[in-house]
Amino acid sequence: MKSKVALCADVGGTNTRIGVVREDGVVLSYRKALTPATADAFIDVLAEELTCNEHLMDSRLDSFLGVSIGIPGVVDPQTGFIRHVTNLPGWNDICLADMAGLALGVRVAVEHDVKLAMLGENWMGAARGALDMVYLNIGTGIAASFLSGGRIIRGSTGVAGSVGYLALSPGEVDERFDPNGYFEYSASGPGILRRAVQEGHLNCKTAHDVFDAADAGDDEVACRLVEAIVTEVGIAISAIVATLNPSAVVLGGGIGTRICSRISRIREIVDRHVCMDARMVEVVKSELGDVAALVGGAAMFANSQYCPRYNNQ
Repeated sequence: MKSKVALCADVGGTNTRIGVVREDGVVLSYRKALTPATADAFIDVLAEELTCNEHLMDSRLDSFLGVSIGIPGVVDPQTGFIRHVTNLPGWNDICLADMAGLALGVRVAVEHDVKLAMLGENWMGAARGALDMVYLNIGTGIAASFLSGGRIIRGSTGVAGSVGYLALSPGEVDERFDPNGYFEYSASGPGILRRAVQEGHLNCKTAHDVFDAADAGDDEVACRLVEAIVTEVGIAISAIVATLNPSAVVLGGGIGTRICSRISRIREIVDRHVCMDARMVEVVKSELGDVAALVGGAAMFANSQYCPRYNNQ
């Protein structure tokens, strides 16, 4: 019997990851491409993938699960309507599920990218089968997704998980760190690089350079800065754990995975600042890495626990 497959896309402000994922979570193919400026151009990319990808060319209609699309913005998962995407101005206020479904003639599900990454880690990754978990993504931006009792927490307007807006000390309360909040301003990739340059570390071109310098152990400025970043992340995780009482916190994103080399410090902060019963939480590194949202996209079709209503074809 032929395995069913899904075409899954994880749309970013600059690059889009596109892959074919089997119904058992195995990624059959995966590539990166520049994100088109408009949704119509993106749908053309999907159409080409459906036609040309070797894993899809011989797929019968009954063996194709559908197309999943992860978006870095506010999405209504029931309709696929995108209300707001910070880094993709040409993608706002559109019903992407309907547009793509009509153009491609297949089922389409649209969801927030970090929520998809969480579903991937919950289905086939670091928090497999957990009913209560947090996925914290730290990269160019900072966002989280929450699972409670096996259900995604979305909030009254769909923006639960906007933890980049956390203010982590009294000195930040009266400051404005537009557009995305203090925590993101301070601990995201661009924030870390900005702080390094402000401290005179002009040789660093990316946040990863700061971590590399700190890992070498002989750069006092980089060591001090990374220690401060890890402490801020530990404080944020402690607040999330104290509020939601998850069994696992999964750290993902380019900066999140680098921080995992110092997870003992985060563990120390969490143990000090949450109640005893909440300290059973595991704080772990993403197992799926760059393909987490792709695997989560397939999960929406392959596992009824995760599936929203998608474009009706």
